[in-house]
Amino acid sequence: MIQQVLLDHWDPIGVGHEMAGQDEYVTYIPVIYHMLNTACDETVIAAHLADIETQQFGLTPNPDRNLHVARLLLELQINKL
Repeated sequence: MIQQVLLDHWDPIGVGHEMAGQDEYVTYIPVIYHMLNTACDETVIAAHLADIETQQFGLTPNPDRNLHVARLLLELQINKL
């Protein structure tokens, strides 16, 4: 479900709609999963997404989108309980 949120709502490089891009963000899932299971708050998760945008993709971060995605990811964790 984390992967789907990243593809549908984050997708900073615009590959979510392409079949070949469906696994683009898989490598980021373990860290995000860990963050969700260690009670990180939305600002920490959003900052992590911003780090990926800048360090991995060389993009300018999108703080509003990152915060929105962080909240969606936290909702996944809440719904899991």
